[in-house]
Amino acid sequence: MSTTTLIGQTKARLDNLAIQLQQSPGEWKGYVIIYGPRRVPQHLAHVRDYLVEKHGISSDRIVLVNGGHNKKVRTELWIVPTGAEPPKPDPNF
Repeated sequence: MSTTTLIGQTKARLDNLAIQLQQSPGEWKGYVIIYGPRRVPQHLAHVRDYLVEKHGISSDRIVLVNGGHNKKVRTELWIVPTGAEPPKPDPNF
C-alpha cells in the first residue's frame, strides 16, 4: 500500500514515534489508535507500512487499534513500556 495518503503532520508525528522506538529497542511498543468515518483499517495499514518500510521498526513493536467511528480522521500515538497497561480507545477523542 502506498503511504502517500498520510498527510505531512501525521508523517512528522510518526517520524517522532519511530525515533523514540529506535532509541529504546525492545523495551517499548508504539500504539497507534485511529478514529474515523470510514476506511480506518486502510489508514492503519498505511501507518504500519510507513513505520516498517521507511523506519525499519519491527511490526511486533507496533500495535494498531481501530478506535471506531468519528466524523473526522483522528490519530493517537502512544509509547508504552513493556508490561504496562496499553492505552484504550476513547470514543470522545
